[in-house]
Amino acid sequence: MDDDLDFDFEEFERECELHEKEIDTLNAQLDNAFEWMDLLFDLESSVERFNENMNSLHQAIENQKNESDLNSFLYGTFLVGIISAYEGFIHELFSACCNKTGYIKLALLNIKNLNEKDANYLKISSKKTPTEDDLKQKLLRATLHDPIQISRISDALFGLKMPTIKNNFSKKLLDLRNAFTHNNGYLGGQYVKPNYQDAKTVHHLFVTLINGYVNSIIKSSEVDLVELMK
Repeated sequence: MDDDLDFDFEEFERECELHEKEIDTLNAQLDNAFEWMDLLFDLESSVERFNENMNSLHQAIENQKNESDLNSFLYGTFLVGIISAYEGFIHELFSACCNKTGYIKLALLNIKNLNEKDANYLKISSKKTPTEDDLKQKLLRATLHDPIQISRISDALFGLKMPTIKNNFSKKLLDLRNAFTHNNGYLGGQYVKPNYQDAKTVHHLFVTLINGYVNSIIKSSEVDLVELMK
């Protein structure tokens, strides 16, 4: 009986509480890992649609391989189509993130991580925190076709580090896109003349970027699972 009387119930309760906290932490990590994997499943149709769009553009580009490079306006429209397919995938990616309760709540907490330029671009005021639906709508309404900006926003809001491209090359791509979308192929008063190789290079670049995004999501889920196994 003396042994029973010497039992330290307070210490026992403290150890139970400690184990409960450890279990809660593990459950949170597990939930986060499965959330990343759920995101991949949600994006499956988006990836398929992007690949279908890019395959059709690839066929069209290859059909022009032996044609005259005087078809510069056609190559310009190919470039516009490539960036359009990319932008469509990005909107679906951010939409999928916003449809995850944990992600959208995290994004609202992380709004302060946006730099001033990106916050203004998304029309997010520092004086008023948007609701979950407001933030989703701002992401979906914004023109998101700059890989550098997309990398900054995804990292700031969702902690998802995306691969990107060099700043000067990104500017050239967007200038070309705007030239053929809004100015009949003219940039700064000069008519630009993209060719077969330009279209092929840009096509390969954006296919590689999307593959990099998917791999980044896979890596995030794997990191969480690795932490659980330690």
